[in-house]
Amino acid sequence: MKIRNIAFAFAGVLAISALPASASVSAVSRSNCYFPALDYGYESITWGYPVSQRATSSWHLRDGDHPNEAHNLIDDFRETWRSIAGDKHWSERPKTYTVKGRHYWAQTTPFNGLYYQANTHAVDCNL
Repeated sequence: MKIRNIAFAFAGVLAISALPASASVSAVSRSNCYFPALDYGYESITWGYPVSQRATSSWHLRDGDHPNEAHNLIDDFRETWRSIAGDKHWSERPKTYTVKGRHYWAQTTPFNGLYYQANTHAVDCNL
């Protein structure tokens, strides 16, 4: 029993030491997948630690439609660890969508006025 507790504690310390000291920001867009628990399947996400100013814009275009028919969802700038702009189009199956994300974040707290930006593109789940 004692050896098992020591092994468990050692595994925990090893796992914590393997984590990066300062994690970077990640960004992803997902399309044409469905998460029943969340009732979402089309989204763009910006996340990471430490908490900072973040915003996400997610542009959704149904395949075959003119780009003027696309719609855009925005999670505006706020201090958070995760910014999500998402929607559901599951009732329109078997239609498929292209999702493009635009992600903004600041690496400093307090905010110094400088943002970083990344773009993502999805035609599948990008899991």
